[in-house]
Amino acid sequence: MSTSLASHVRRNAAALLALLMGLLVTAGATTYIRRGVSLRRQQLFDDATTDGSVALQQRLDVYQAMLLGTRGVFTGSEAVERREFRAYTESLEVRQRYPGIQAVGLARWLSRDELARHEARMRQEGFPQYRVWPEDAREHHAVVDLVEPFDVNNLRVLGFDVMSEPARRAALARAMRSGLPAATGKVQLVSEPVGQVAQAGFVIYVPLYAGMVEPTTPQARGERLEGFVFGAFRMKDFVEGLRFPGFQSTIDLAIYDGATVSESARLYTSHPGAPDAGGLRQQLTVQVAGVPWTLVFTTREAFMTGTRSSHPTTVAGGGLLMSLLLFLVTRAQVNARALAE
Repeated sequence: MSTSLASHVRRNAAALLALLMGLLVTAGATTYIRRGVSLRRQQLFDDATTDGSVALQQRLDVYQAMLLGTRGVFTGSEAVERREFRAYTESLEVRQRYPGIQAVGLARWLSRDELARHEARMRQEGFPQYRVWPEDAREHHAVVDLVEPFDVNNLRVLGFDVMSEPARRAALARAMRSGLPAATGKVQLVSEPVGQVAQAGFVIYVPLYAGMVEPTTPQARGERLEGFVFGAFRMKDFVEGLRFPGFQSTIDLAIYDGATVSESARLYTSHPGAPDAGGLRQQLTVQVAGVPWTLVFTTREAFMTGTRSSHPTTVAGGGLLMSLLLFLVTRAQVNARALAE
């Protein structure tokens, strides 16, 4: 360092020190404000994901309660006729009050020896072409013989043997053993509406037992099993009725069957494309009638834009200006003192 430069630094040491202190305070204040903005953004996102998962669980609880109430209709009657079941489901206003539900019905538990008698009874009730399908030589069958709303789509599910499909069969086994509602994994609904974009679906089964008192052991449940009340759901219609802050405007939700994320297991997404890069992401697992679902929440660019703040820039700009002014004032004072001396 040359003598003149060293002399200049010594003469302006106080001013340079004031500038340095001002810059350090500005950097600290800007970092603090920026961190506060980031924490506030994260908190808003966390609150939204919590609200979203709670809203989903509450909706599932309401729907399961409806299915348990439907089971009560069968438990409290020796035989529920088709028109009685229709009147009950119409009183529930199923499609209006339970978005996403495609069908409510009963899958009757039948032995192989009972199939012929069951088919004959159904034909006498006004379904001359009725048959149990697909044909299989297994010992027991769970055959859909009541379904509502009774429209052209749900008509196709009559006679369907639920035991013929692995995901449904596994859910039936869990329901029968536990006595509790049991959900399938991702399935294609038999009554998926024709002419509409196909949606992933799932079904919840509630076991129905003979007698007013529910059996308490797996063996007794198997012996007294009469069938399964079920609700079949179209996933997109089911989820898009949810309400939580930012859903489908600034925050997206994807739901996957199981505890891992994979394209084949995806039940629903509110953003068919890739999530916005650089956004926030939260992954949660919830239990749905004995089956895990993975919920993935991500933010859109609109969320990041809407939660930006000008405070860090204002603090940084103001701090730099004040530091520069402090430097100039201090240097002027130092120069004035040197001249006076």
